[in-house]
Amino acid sequence: MICAITVSKNYDDLLKITIPNNYKFFDRWYIVTQEDDTKSVKLLESYTKKYPNLQVLFYPLVPTCSEKTHSKHMFTPNEMNSIEIPGWDRNHGADISKPKFDKGGAIRMVQKFYLLPEDETRVKLCRNGQWLYENTRPTLMTNDDLVLIIDCDILLPDNTIELINKNIIEEDTIYGATRHDCLFYSDTQKTYEGMPYHNWCIDGFFQLYKYKNKYLYKRSYSASVCDTQFANTFKHKQILNEIKCKHLGLPRINWNGRDNVNFVDDTDMKNLNTVLKHYKLPVSDDVESNRGYIRDYIRSEIYQGSWWNELPTQMVFIPGFSRCGTGSLVSILSQHPYIESYLDENPEKGATLDFHRIKLLTSDMNFGVNWMFHAPHYVNHKTFNNLKLPEANRKVTYKYIFMRRNPVERAISEYRRYMDAMPSSLAWNWPSPGRSFQHNIEYELDYLSGINKNNYIEKLTECPTGIVCDGAYTIMLDRVRDIVGKDNVLVIDLESLINNQQQVASKIFKFLNLAKIETKPIRVRNRTFDTSHISTHSRLQLQRFYSSLSKL
Repeated sequence: MICAITVSKNYDDLLKITIPNNYKFFDRWYIVTQEDDTKSVKLLESYTKKYPNLQVLFYPLVPTCSEKTHSKHMFTPNEMNSIEIPGWDRNHGADISKPKFDKGGAIRMVQKFYLLPEDETRVKLCRNGQWLYENTRPTLMTNDDLVLIIDCDILLPDNTIELINKNIIEEDTIYGATRHDCLFYSDTQKTYEGMPYHNWCIDGFFQLYKYKNKYLYKRSYSASVCDTQFANTFKHKQILNEIKCKHLGLPRINWNGRDNVNFVDDTDMKNLNTVLKHYKLPVSDDVESNRGYIRDYIRSEIYQGSWWNELPTQMVFIPGFSRCGTGSLVSILSQHPYIESYLDENPEKGATLDFHRIKLLTSDMNFGVNWMFHAPHYVNHKTFNNLKLPEANRKVTYKYIFMRRNPVERAISEYRRYMDAMPSSLAWNWPSPGRSFQHNIEYELDYLSGINKNNYIEKLTECPTGIVCDGAYTIMLDRVRDIVGKDNVLVIDLESLINNQQQVASKIFKFLNLAKIETKPIRVRNRTFDTSHISTHSRLQLQRFYSSLSKL
């Protein structure tokens, strides 16, 4: 059985398109709206007679529009006060008693009060021993049943059930789908038209999971973030790439409720002309020209000029030092709902550290979020002096987070990486390929003899190898702080991450001015390993060298 949940307010025109297309995929479909949306209420009443699997619920999505006779919350005081607020709203005095659009609360209501375990011995009652609406009953669910949270503006493909059945739906896993964004109805009828949408976080337009009554949305201040927060409660995430949905509209518009037109039914010429006149656009006898006028206006005046693009953005760079656990840091940051991860598909050396590269990559970034760049190439003894950073402004700020570890252990780990890759690594740039650790470090230590505060940049950047040099954190980090500003740099020790992951995570989120979250345990890479074959003499040599650098 598949039970679907949809939240909709002021989208009656889109429901006319999506309900007749999607109803056949669900055994039960709960659609939540608000009483003041009279057009949707009237439409849904007619559809419940035509589609018996459709059930209508009411919820104060926008409390300021709720009247005394309208439905009220059914949550506990703790649930009422537990509301997910996006960082950009939280920083501008958001009032939790007046959500802009409580999508999360509406979904939670259905999950908690209308999807009940089949073995429930006590029927849960909503209010005064009675269900709130006469024709609405709970759905008794088993652990083999599926729940699909789907937006009201999503068209599912005709073979949706077949595509779902092709996959083994696992427990504690949330599944997403791919989609194309369609500005016009005519776009939905074409096989490969529409704007591709990258679903990094299993967004709320399609969230499929195996039923358990522990899975609950949080109340939300708007339609943003709550879906990502919910997806992060699952252990695993997976995209069902075969399921290609059509989205009626452009993305990231109307998250605070519907206040802009971002989808046009161009099969209705009267409707097309109404939109043109509303935005005071030219009216042509040529339909394609009229579509062009609307497309250009919505993308330039509404989409690009929306509140989203006026929000501040934080670019978080993770350049790292080689063999210091940078990948583990990325795994922690990826769990936060306010952080999007970006990895350049065509990386170049120093890609995320070069001024022009940053400008190119960030030109198309969505504002209002924290973008995390995991550098494909690490900061090392040859590149640390060449960091360049655009000036921060009202919209964009830049932060750097580095991982480091005991430099002696790092050097040993680097040497081991070379040895483990034999014979391929014979062609790599290391002093004595295939020979002992002692032979390799002696070459660099001889080269670096006489290093001082006047020549350290030249000595490090011109050193041909990096088993020893790349552990010169003290010098390199001081230089980085001079270039980008000490307040923009955070340094995390690998040893601290291994011993107390949550404490380190909290430190990182505080540095980024983000809400603290509980992170799931990760497997820390580059942990300490058996180094008994490394001589005490080699260790002491390196310790003395790194100690001398700290005094420069």
